[in-house]
Amino acid sequence: VDGMRAGATQVGEGVQRVTASKQILQRIKVEMDETIRRVEEISQASIGQNAAMAQLAENVRQVSAMTGASVSL
Repeated sequence: VDGMRAGATQVGEGVQRVTASKQILQRIKVEMDETIRRVEEISQASIGQNAAMAQLAENVRQVSAMTGASVSL
């Protein structure tokens, strides 16, 4: 009987540990989902920034070409 009680106690402790582990893993998943969302936002912002920089470079090239044409006159 004592062995059964000890076994039941160990099972109860095991269940508590599994439940605690489950909660921790759920929190980790939530944090990972948030991290993924933020990385995607950064990626999209970087794409937009690259497009803006390409447009800026094109504008500088055009101004340079117009300046060069004006100097030639």
